[in-house]
Amino acid sequence: CNYCPDGSELIEHRDKRCIRHLAKLELCPNAPEAVRKEALILLMQNAGLEAPSDNPDSAGSSQDNPIDLDEAGNEGVPKKRRLGGQSAIAGYMVRAMSQKEKETADIYLLRFLVHAGIAFRASEHPYLEAWAHVLRSTYNLPSRYVL
Repeated sequence: CNYCPDGSELIEHRDKRCIRHLAKLELCPNAPEAVRKEALILLMQNAGLEAPSDNPDSAGSSQDNPIDLDEAGNEGVPKKRRLGGQSAIAGYMVRAMSQKEKETADIYLLRFLVHAGIAFRASEHPYLEAWAHVLRSTYNLPSRYVL
């Protein structure tokens, strides 16, 4: 962290650890308020929540309504979907897929193709590849020979 003393814990990797560190006052007391606010907004957007507006007419301020980052960042898929409201897909593309996740995704694709009665060569169709790339840019569909 650029705002913590040199003897503090090293924060690395591509997940949200650094952003969460900057957003929490007790973890990073030296971070400027503007940096903390930007980190909070980014965490809310990744969780699929609406960022608060800077409008002074809005009810309450961020001081009146503290945000619990542990719950906001770890929310799962809501039990009941609202009409017209979907969470942002950007929250799921923060990191690359591990080998185990890729193997699991390949197995689910294979199950779908088998149970739907679709030929394995469909996994090489350009529209399916484009769709998979939009959902998860780090996932490459397996070839029909791998399936």
